[in-house]
Amino acid sequence: MRWLTTLMLILAVLVPLPAQAATVDKPPLAPTPPMGWNSWNKFRCNIDENLIRQTADALVSSGMKDAGYEYVNIDDCWMATQRDAAGDLQADPVRFPSGIKALADYVHAKGLKLGIYSSAGTATCQGRPASLGHERADARKFAEWEVDLLKYDNCHDGGIPAIERFTAMAEALRATGRPILLSVCEWGANQPWNWAGELGHMWRTTGDIADRWGSMVAILDQQVGLEKYSGPGRWNDPDMLEVGNGGMTMTEYRSHLSLWALLNAPLIAGNDLRSMSEEVREMLTNREVIAVNQDWAGVQGHKISDSGDLEVWAKPLSDGGAAVVLFNRGAVGAEVATSAAELGLPAAPAYEVRDLWSGQETVTLGKVRASIPSHGSRMYVVRRGVPAKPVPAVATAVRTDTEGFVKPGQTFAATVSFAVDGLPAVLAAEVALTAPEGWTIRPEGRTGTPVVVPGRPFEARFAVKVPGDVRKGVFELPARATYKTVAGDGAEREEPGYGSVIVAEAPRGSQWLSDLDPVTADVGFGTMGRDRNIGGNPIRIAGVPYGKGLAPHAASEVTYYLGRGCTRFSADVGVDDGSRNRGTVTFHVLGDGREELAATGVIKGGERATSLDVDVSGVLALTLVTGIGPDNNNNDHSVWGAARIACAGPSTTVTATPTEVEIGAGGTFEVSGRLVADGTEPITDVRLAPSAPAGWTVSGQAAQAERLEPGGTLAGSWQVTVPAGADPGAVELPVAATYRAQDGSTPSDSATVKVLVRPAGVVAVKEAESGTLGGAARVSNCGACSGGKKVGNLGNGAANHLTLGALTVADEGEYRLILDYLVSGTRSVFVSVNGGPAAEVRVSGTSFAVPATTTVKVALRAGVNEIRFFNDTAFGPDLDRVMLAS
Repeated sequence: MRWLTTLMLILAVLVPLPAQAATVDKPPLAPTPPMGWNSWNKFRCNIDENLIRQTADALVSSGMKDAGYEYVNIDDCWMATQRDAAGDLQADPVRFPSGIKALADYVHAKGLKLGIYSSAGTATCQGRPASLGHERADARKFAEWEVDLLKYDNCHDGGIPAIERFTAMAEALRATGRPILLSVCEWGANQPWNWAGELGHMWRTTGDIADRWGSMVAILDQQVGLEKYSGPGRWNDPDMLEVGNGGMTMTEYRSHLSLWALLNAPLIAGNDLRSMSEEVREMLTNREVIAVNQDWAGVQGHKISDSGDLEVWAKPLSDGGAAVVLFNRGAVGAEVATSAAELGLPAAPAYEVRDLWSGQETVTLGKVRASIPSHGSRMYVVRRGVPAKPVPAVATAVRTDTEGFVKPGQTFAATVSFAVDGLPAVLAAEVALTAPEGWTIRPEGRTGTPVVVPGRPFEARFAVKVPGDVRKGVFELPARATYKTVAGDGAEREEPGYGSVIVAEAPRGSQWLSDLDPVTADVGFGTMGRDRNIGGNPIRIAGVPYGKGLAPHAASEVTYYLGRGCTRFSADVGVDDGSRNRGTVTFHVLGDGREELAATGVIKGGERATSLDVDVSGVLALTLVTGIGPDNNNNDHSVWGAARIACAGPSTTVTATPTEVEIGAGGTFEVSGRLVADGTEPITDVRLAPSAPAGWTVSGQAAQAERLEPGGTLAGSWQVTVPAGADPGAVELPVAATYRAQDGSTPSDSATVKVLVRPAGVVAVKEAESGTLGGAARVSNCGACSGGKKVGNLGNGAANHLTLGALTVADEGEYRLILDYLVSGTRSVFVSVNGGPAAEVRVSGTSFAVPATTTVKVALRAGVNEIRFFNDTAFGPDLDRVMLAS
């Protein structure tokens, strides 16, 4: 993939090759990739000794021990918050009252090994005591407890180079005399593949994995080119398995495990072994898949072909065969193919192909292929064989004449092909195609044939009608072929085929991407924000606000259908300020076949946005990718600010002035609106006017035009009167436009004026969420609050504050500050006006869901004022709204 190559080159520049690590006489462990279980992925800090004992029991009873899993690894949060009087690490007395040695004895008695965790820093990633400066003492303690593995993390590094920190622990472990496997968890930040093999037995190549498809494939992409560094006793580690944790489908988990096995990744399960389903247990204990991972030659698999979303990964085996994973990372089913020659196998009359998940054995003359569902894979071992085995390899495929996209009401052609790749021929072949409920399928010709021979596939064509009222999305078109073999038992056999189409309509004119539905959206955490960041707060990059934009947590892939009718994509990209100047992200704009159209270097939190303006002429589908930089992805809050697409067709942009009005009940204000016809076609019957709530009065005629050419404008102004009895609070006043396009459709567009209606006697109103937030302060939803939002996480640090500006009063003097707040219990907030001395306001309440009110007197100057709310030492209340009354 071109964008991955770009990323690797960027990292090579940003992270210079470190000096070689000092040679450490490490113990000869891990001749094959380590296997076991780790607590972090599923349980995080919710661990205790009972969980570890029960997991050891489950490792044995489930058959995982017999399958090769041997390490039971305790991750972060096992230690007490303080070292003991002698300066040694000690187990948390509540969670691990029996101590680590007793736990090791329990695990060893079951024929298993115990792993433990620390960090090469001043604290662990969760803030517990860590080992920087305590390496020898901690290593001695680990050996005393008879620990077998140390996962050594990279948090709170104290500014000391990674090689120095990890070398110190490697030397300390060696000095104990106990064979302890060292897992270097350095996140790939300093290219550990160049030096960690001299110190430890496995090293993380990336940041943390998440139980999400987007995270898994982003980590997979970063393994390309690292295979040459791996081998017996020194393994690349793309992080632990997420199989069974619930964030992916079983199809995706099977791909995850197949690829990790082929990559010689340490197979470290991360699920709850005590309650896993039988399907998950069988997946994790598949002995043939594990055998590929544990092959004694230790040659890591690698990607041998890449056709956009369709990839082939292969690994040579010690017996002369090859393991292969046919992988479809795309949104629709497709055939993935390779050959024995491409797998590096010598010429032979035929080759035996064994499916490691189904156990089926077939023979091929050279082709290795299969129809693969979206996000699916097939894993085979291919070896030299004889051509006349009873069951030849066959393949069923589905293709359409639509490039994969269809419209509601469309009729399209789908062809099912059935091919034989080995000998002998097959008999009585019959194919069938299935469509979603409500769709219609009609065969156009015969659907069966008496015989199919190698090199002459049978094809059947079907007409498929899409319902006119179908929703947008991906729809499967599964096929199946039934047949009988010439030799063998003569039983009817079946081969599936996986087809799909995507119902979508191409955008017209210029549109914000956040107003369009993506075809797919795979994100690294949570859900993608539209016009808000992933925390639900306004989007800001380096202090610059963006009213429109996409906010997917990296690593992410978001795809939009363009239909070859668009010309330009533009966006300002960067890390959202919610990351608090942390996070490192890369941005990639991909066209068809995952061709890279544009890319950035690594962008760090706090850096100014990078502007992209990309030619997308002729692109069928646009994919926006964010990747993680050279650290973990905990704060990779990526943002495509002001993401916009320019396409053929009519389009308008409506603006309204002012964007926000503060007024008392019974008052009148002026609103202006402007429409720009910014598409590629003229529009007719254009109308622009405010749409006021019931009881409000709008004076002035709607602005109208019979026809606007591209670039034409329409403007109007109106007087809006608020009813005398209007309820106080926030009201949205849309300035709406309607028009007729050349195809007869009647699109609409609008801009919104936010009107803050003041209660009687109130001279100024501000919603808390409209202010400037500092530090960890954030906006969240609040159904009972005046604007539906509130500001929380105020205080408990000088950085976490809220500032409300543009509080305008006519006269200097004393005013009542009416503060709507939310709290359970009693808290204090400090109030400073115009940078003056702060006054403490102590408030009490019973709920963080329902606002209460307090009043305090403040001195204001005539004109514009600014009020800051903070508490440097403790958490303050959540804030809803501030009002000023004379």
